[in-house]
Amino acid sequence: MNQRERIVELITDSGLDRVKQSLIELLADSVRLNSEPCPDDEIGIGSSKLGGCPDLPVGVEWPTYGGRPLNLIAQLNLADVQPYEPAQRLPREGFLSFFYDALEQPWGFDPQDKGRFKVIYSEPGLQLQRLPEPEELSEQGNFGAMRLSSQLDTTFPSIDTIEVVQLDLNVDEDELYWELTDQIAGSKDETLIHRMFGHPDTIQNAMQLECQLVTNGIYCGTSDGYDDARAAELAPGSSDWKLLLQVDSEEGIGTIWGIDGRLYFWIREQDLAARNFDHVWVIQQCT
Repeated sequence: MNQRERIVELITDSGLDRVKQSLIELLADSVRLNSEPCPDDEIGIGSSKLGGCPDLPVGVEWPTYGGRPLNLIAQLNLADVQPYEPAQRLPREGFLSFFYDALEQPWGFDPQDKGRFKVIYSEPGLQLQRLPEPEELSEQGNFGAMRLSSQLDTTFPSIDTIEVVQLDLNVDEDELYWELTDQIAGSKDETLIHRMFGHPDTIQNAMQLECQLVTNGIYCGTSDGYDDARAAELAPGSSDWKLLLQVDSEEGIGTIWGIDGRLYFWIREQDLAARNFDHVWVIQQCT
């Protein structure tokens, strides 16, 4: 029995008969990224990795914000990812480089966080070079590196995800859903979770509405943002936002997001289809 079949069995036996089929349809494939410690200089140029120094096309500079270099969070060779991404939402080849302001660690609830993170897509066939570590990062401490490998994973949505909220669960179903979520988590290795696509492993709340409001200029650091006069008008666009990358804390290389936190890189599906990574938004959550 594979992982998806096991989760379907848990859903079938959960007692959530009214919404059983809907929950099965909400299962989403994800590319699980497994990390292995490795010195950056032993990781080949163009290989998938966490941390270290980026491999970018000749002529592309290390991205900065306010004059400070952003940290490389992850670099993904799409040829490594493609076999485990059945929906084929990414180019078959090329590279994605994910950067973030690890010094300030923006939470992503403020529209002014724009520019504190960046995703660069490098097309295949371009000559890559590993950029030397900027002096500013050497002083503040750049991250170590970890080699990444990929595998197929199946994900289940949290109870406050838009699609689950639309199922209008009653009180008893709510309780059964929480029990089911615990059972599914217990059936998987959930120690450190790096992934592309699928449902996020949330620590706090669902993030799609937050992405939609903040990227439309609404501050969501307090509940006032969700009560903004424009929130109801903007809310339907929340479903456009899809998880692009989730990165867990890795103490061994210094990537600690708050307290046992994670970074979530989100993208609108229209932008993903257009290969436009300029409007990716990042949310940080922690315990």
